[in-house]
Amino acid sequence: MDCSSLSPFQSELPEAIRLGIAPVCNNLAQIHPQEQSLVRHAITSRRNEFSSARLLAQELLASLGQPRRPLLAKSDRSPDWPENILGSISHSRKWCAVAIAKAEQSVLGLGLDIEDYRGLKPDLFPEILSPEELKELQHLKSHEEKVLRVLSAFSLKEAIYKSLYPFDNTGLGFQDIRLSFQSSRHPLLVQTCNLSQRLPKHCRLQLFSWPQDDYLLSVAVLLHGPPT
Repeated sequence: MDCSSLSPFQSELPEAIRLGIAPVCNNLAQIHPQEQSLVRHAITSRRNEFSSARLLAQELLASLGQPRRPLLAKSDRSPDWPENILGSISHSRKWCAVAIAKAEQSVLGLGLDIEDYRGLKPDLFPEILSPEELKELQHLKSHEEKVLRVLSAFSLKEAIYKSLYPFDNTGLGFQDIRLSFQSSRHPLLVQTCNLSQRLPKHCRLQLFSWPQDDYLLSVAVLLHGPPT
């Protein structure tokens, strides 16, 4: 697995971040035995997702000069990253994605989500979109456009939630986040419930969304500095 060939969006992210994308397959034999033990009793699909993501994470960590060690899990099942690393892992049935960065003053939080394209029933839209986002949805003409917008919002909100993990993301739901899709690839965060109370001063969220032929990738980066 060559991470350099699996990161087509690397150049669009802040320089401190490493991004990898890989197909999900059976990589169990290539990860550390202690990592294998975490999915010893899991079903085959879960073992494939886990092993593919862990292998990709290890290669990205090596690209930052990190010594090889098992990437285990905390009590809440989130990855137990090295002390000086921020990271996020996501996988769908077909793809896994990993983003990491050295924990430094400029990058405070990092969140990632990858989704396979799938149909969504309209009765699910209000569970994902805020009332304001639902109004904007009516301006789209086709059902396919609406589904892509809702799936993009779902994925971005998942990424935002993960990026807030080092701080306080408890109680934050889909309705508490409002996004603007004036730019399909670089959506803007319009409003988040009590965001200023959750985060240090002088920080901002930068969002990225990349729709591809069979997956949708979203990244949220919490950066030190005033909003742009």
